[in-house]
This record gives sequence, structure tokens and C-alpha cells, in this order.
Amino acid sequence: MLATLLAAALWTAPLAADTTPRWAQVSVGSDHACALDDAGRAWCWGSNHNGQLGAATPQKCGIVGESGHRSCYPVPTDTPVAVGGGMRFASILAGRYRTCALDREGRAFCWGAYVRGTETTCLNGERCSLTPLPYEPEHRFRSLAGGSRVICGITVEAEALCTNLLRGDRWWELEAMRPLRPGARARDVGAFADWPTQNVCMVDESGSAWCRGSNRTAQLGSGAPPTATGEEVDSLARVAGGVDFRRVVIQDGWACALDGEGRVFCWGVRAWPTYYQADGRPPGGCERRACAPAPVAIGGALRFRDIAAHRERICGLTAAGEAYCWAPTRGAAQARAADDYAPVREQPEFRFRALAGNTELGIGNCGITLSGAEIVCWGGVNEHARRVRIAYPRSAR
Repeated sequence: MLATLLAAALWTAPLAADTTPRWAQVSVGSDHACALDDAGRAWCWGSNHNGQLGAATPQKCGIVGESGHRSCYPVPTDTPVAVGGGMRFASILAGRYRTCALDREGRAFCWGAYVRGTETTCLNGERCSLTPLPYEPEHRFRSLAGGSRVICGITVEAEALCTNLLRGDRWWELEAMRPLRPGARARDVGAFADWPTQNVCMVDESGSAWCRGSNRTAQLGSGAPPTATGEEVDSLARVAGGVDFRRVVIQDGWACALDGEGRVFCWGVRAWPTYYQADGRPPGGCERRACAPAPVAIGGALRFRDIAAHRERICGLTAAGEAYCWAPTRGAAQARAADDYAPVREQPEFRFRALAGNTELGIGNCGITLSGAEIVCWGGVNEHARRVRIAYPRSAR
């Protein structure tokens, strides 16, 4: 009888709450990545040449040269380092030379190269900050998005703001934002800006998508034929098809959007050129590749709860946490409407709660596992080509 009562007491006793810290969000930049834990603390890893990790990291120095100078540089790390300042954030965005984040009141902060108010000089001679500094203090944001040379945000009043796409030789500096479509309320905004492609798209509150910038490979999605020259379309063009979108992401020469039912539509490049001359301009228009000037439904019966731009691909996450990625076929001769963007299951041994990707070189793709205990990164180049599994730092538990 006593044993039965003890067993019942143990069975009905409340379980202790699991207070183990978990990863909550991840963002991938050109050659570094950052994540937030469930308490809002920021952690970064990868390259730190511009202070984009938000903390001083170990250096490696060469020999003294004939000039008497010895060059030093931060050693890339796969171990997350805590961002200085002790702030708590609601979202984070890793970019090319810097990182930006929003606090829980929607205020924006940035650190790394050429952030306003910086007085520190990084090892490469550029102005940088190792701690978060205010950015656009007159605004409160609900989200940020970026693409190498451009950063965008949606304010709490649902206005889409972006830095200028075409900025000449000063593109690396963090400048002020300006309205993307004055008077319009936005659901989402996406950007890609790197030579020779410059594009920004937004989804308004009615679900219509709008794009501006280059149309070299019909990536405006308006139904208009591609332009063989490199002129930018300065005004927003409405994406054709009348689909009710809620999310849009942009790649180099193409874009995809997610509708309210989890279906994905893509437009722009449908097949890569048969060759690419690295030191010359890519072939104009779609002479050597297949293009879709209006959205094309992809994925068949697959339904996604989110999509993100990754290096040369766009990836989607199903409700079950399965990651699928797709990209245009490699040659125009093989391009067919049925399989131009055939989704392929990525990292099938994992299920993810969130995905993030990088549209350039560097780390590649990252996902937070369903438990939140680990970040898995893969598909990068150079020292990040291998798969890296990043657990929550023991020092912070």
C-alpha cells in the first residue's frame, strides 16, 4: 500500500521546468553568422575582420615585413562569441560587413564596419564598432531584411524602408533608410544587391508583390520581357499573377514568394547560362538561359511555412521541419516548366524549427534543430564548406 502511495505521489508531482537555454533565431551573413537565444542574448561566429561579431577575438599575425610592419587579422571561429554590451534582442540580421538587431521595443542597433558613431579602427583600417550602436533611432521596426549592399526594414506602422540600391563607390557604408513605396503598408520586404544585380521587392498588406531594380533576367516578375542592358527600373513594378503573397525572398537574378496556403511561386532565371565569364558582364537578357517573366508555381504538393534565400538557392521549411532547397537548372537546354525549380530535401537526418541562408560566399545555410539545442550549418565555401554543428555555449548556461 505504501509503495502504491509513493508511486502515485511521484507520478502526480509537477515536473521541473526545463530551463536549458535554447537557440531561438539564426541569421547568416556573407562570412559570419549570428543567433539569438531564447533570452534574447546575441551570439556570433565566423569572420571578424570588420568587428561584425560584436566582440574582440583572437588574432593571427604574420612576420615583420621590409617596412617593419607586421599584419594581423582576427582568426575565424566556429565557436559563438557573446556580442558586447549585454543587450537583449528580439531579432538579428547578419550582413556583409556588419550585424544589426532589433530590441524588444523595435529599436535598431548595428555593429561592425562604418556604423554611425564608431570611433574604433578595425585591423583592416576601417571604422568599426564592437558593441551595438543605435541605427535609425527615429523609427521603431517590426522586422529587418538585408542583401549585402542594402538593408531594409518594416516599421511598426507597416512602412517599408530601405537604403539606396545604387550607391557607387560608397556602397559599404551604412546610410539612412528611405521609404520604398510611400503611403503603402507592407507585409514583407526582401533585397539582393551585388554586382550586377540590384533588386528589392515588397509584399503590401493586400498580398500584392512589387519589385524594383534590375530586370536583366526578368526578375521583376511583372510579365515584361527582360532588358538586355543593365539599366535599373527605379520605380516599383507589380508582380503579375494576382497571387496573395505573405513572404518574398530574392536571389541573384530570380525571386520566390510564399502565399497564404504555403505554396511557392518563383520568377526570373529558370536556367543558368551555359557559361559565365567572371571578368565580363553576364550575357544580357535571357539569350543563354531560360527565364520566367511572371511567377511560376513550384514544389508540387509540398507546402511550406517559411522560405529563405540561400547561396545560389532558395529553401523552404515544411510544417514538419523538413528543409527543401531549389535552384534553376544548370542549362537552358534542360529547362522545363515542370522541373525548373525542383525541390531537393536538405539534411534529411535533421528537422528544423527555423532556417537562414546567405546569398553570397561564406557559411552557406544554417538551421535550428527542432529542440533548439543545436544550430547546423552547411553548404558554404572555404573554411566553412564542412558541416558545422553549433551547440549552445556551455559558458552561458
